[in-house]
Amino acid sequence: MRQVTVAAWTPAEPTAVMARLRDVAGYSRVWGSMREVEVLPRAADDPEGAVRFRSVVENPLSRLEGVQRARFGDGVAWHEGISGDYAGVEHRWDVVADPRGGSVVMLTGGSDYNRAGWITRRLMERDPWLMAGFAGSWKIVWLRNLLRGV
Repeated sequence: MRQVTVAAWTPAEPTAVMARLRDVAGYSRVWGSMREVEVLPRAADDPEGAVRFRSVVENPLSRLEGVQRARFGDGVAWHEGISGDYAGVEHRWDVVADPRGGSVVMLTGGSDYNRAGWITRRLMERDPWLMAGFAGSWKIVWLRNLLRGV
C-alpha cells in the first residue's frame, strides 16, 4: 500500500481551513494528541515559506517524536518527515472550494505504520488490507479534528 486518501466536506471556506493548517504553532490546540509543538528556525535547505517544527504525539497506542517540515501552496499543505519517527513520512492536505459553498478537504498519505503498536504491526504483516484500514482510520481522526470548530 502506497497511499490512502480520505475526504470530508465542511461549511468553512477554504481560506479558514488553510489558515488553520498554516498555524503550525497552534497544532496542539487542533490535535489533542499532539502534546508538544516547537517551531524551529528555518534550515538553509528549506524552501521559501516552509515551516520546520518538532512535535510529540502521544496516544494510548503509540508515542511519536521528530521533526517535520510544512510547506504551503494555493489550497495545499505538505508535511514532510525530516527526522525521528517522522523520517520519510509524507502527508498532503488539499482544500478545494465546493461550488455550493464550503470546502472539500482531502488528506493523502502513507501507511501510518509508524503509529501502530506492536500488536497492530504484527496483524498488518499478516493481512495487508489491515494496513489500508489502519491508515484510513488515522487519517479520518486527523481530518475530523482539523475541521472541528473551523
